[in-house]
Amino acid sequence: MMLSRRNMKINTTESRMGQKARQYAAVIFAVAGMNHHARASEAPAPIESGGISIQAQRLKDSISFCVRSDGEHKVSSEFGIEFKVERGDAGSWRDKLPKIITGPGYYFSLPKEVELATRKDPGGQTMHVELGACSAKENRCDRLEFSIPVPKDKQELAAKCE
Repeated sequence: MMLSRRNMKINTTESRMGQKARQYAAVIFAVAGMNHHARASEAPAPIESGGISIQAQRLKDSISFCVRSDGEHKVSSEFGIEFKVERGDAGSWRDKLPKIITGPGYYFSLPKEVELATRKDPGGQTMHVELGACSAKENRCDRLEFSIPVPKDKQELAAKCE
C-alpha cells in the first residue's frame, strides 16, 4: 500500500486529536484524583461523649488526638488521659502503651493535643481513651471511655487542635 500526502495529513491530524484527547483525559483524571485525595485526607469526625470530644488524625509518623470540651465540662489533669490499645497491637507504637498523660493543677487547658508516635502502620486499630470529665454545673466528675478507630489515611497537613 502506497502512502500519500493526504493519508499522512489525516493520520497526523488524527494523531494530534488523539494526543489532545489523551491530554484532556489526563487533566480530568488528575483533578478527580486530587479531589479524591483531598477527601481521603480529611480528618475523621470527632467522637463525642459527656460534653467531651476527641478527634484523631494520622500524620507521617504519629497519631494526633485532640481533646475538646463543649465549654461546660473540664478534663481532670489529676485523673489524666489514658491511651491504650488491644493486646498484641502495642508493637505498632513507639510510645509505650498504655500511656497516661497528667498535668499540673486540677484541669487540663483545653483543647489538649496529645501525639503518639507510631513504629509501623496502626491503621485499622482501635485506641481506647479513658479520662475524667468534670461538670461545675452538676458538681461532679465522671469517668468517660472512648473507642477511637485509628485513621487509615495520612494527613498531608495537620489540622490545628483548636
